[in-house]
Amino acid sequence: MIAERPSPNHDARPRDGEIDMLLLHYTGMQSADAALARLCDPAAKVSAHYVVDEDGAVFDLVPEERRAWHAGLACWAGQSDINGCSIGIELVNPGHEFGYRWFPRAQMEAVMALCREI
Repeated sequence: MIAERPSPNHDARPRDGEIDMLLLHYTGMQSADAALARLCDPAAKVSAHYVVDEDGAVFDLVPEERRAWHAGLACWAGQSDINGCSIGIELVNPGHEFGYRWFPRAQMEAVMALCREI
């Protein structure tokens, strides 16, 4: 089950923007609540399409047809607007700053199911 947690941080995809990439990040924050609060804070100007918590819960923040702001100023294989051609998925993990740990099985299974669905 996917829970709705709308973020205001998105805009229109480019007209010719074909989605051809799934971009997985880890949150690098101390908790899922902190990550969701930041990704839904209009002042932060950052978001993702989905967040997957360590227990496997999935949160839908931005509709896939919209451009979420998760990749910053990134480029890959000649594409200079990664946000415009990708679906951003954030995996809850404290990262190296707050005690990086392995991704739990429930989280990985939820991520794999989500990626297959997309």
